Amino acid sequence: MIFTASNISAATSGQIAISATVPEIAAITAADTGAATIDQLGNQDYTNVKIGIVTLQSNDAAGFTLTLDSATNGVLAKDGTGTAADETIAYTVSLTNGSGTLGTNITESGLTDANPEGGVMSFTGTSVTPTVGRQYDVGISTVVKGLVQGSYSDTLTITIANQ
Repeated sequence: MIFTASNISAATSGQIAISATVPEIAAITAADTGAATIDQLGNQDYTNVKIGIVTLQSNDAAGFTLTLDSATNGVLAKDGTGTAADETIAYTVSLTNGSGTLGTNITESGLTDANPEGGVMSFTGTSVTPTVGRQYDVGISTVVKGLVQGSYSDTLTITIANQ
């Protein structure tokens, strides 16, 4: 039996590639507080009467927008379907009392007196941190106007979209 020496070299290091993906987050939850008292609609002005709460989340560094959509074209309508001048009253929407984490360097705009039909609220900038659990009171405002007696309603939809 003959043995020969050969040059065998073993690796002293190795590499493993690591990659991960962070999914886009644009989320909103809305809750009707059920506590709004608007019992003199049309007979007195109402300013930022709290009707609900929204909680927002976004991880887009450029920010996000909220778009408002009204089922009755931006008015409170008698029985939810009224269309006559004395069966509708215009209102505006505001977000107030912001709490929770807003992304660093994100600027809020358009949060007061927004049109409930197509109004846009903007949260823009160059964030280095995500917006997490940012919460606002949702309020509506109306003015004095002669109305036919009855129940007035609308359904407000708020949609979040990353920039």
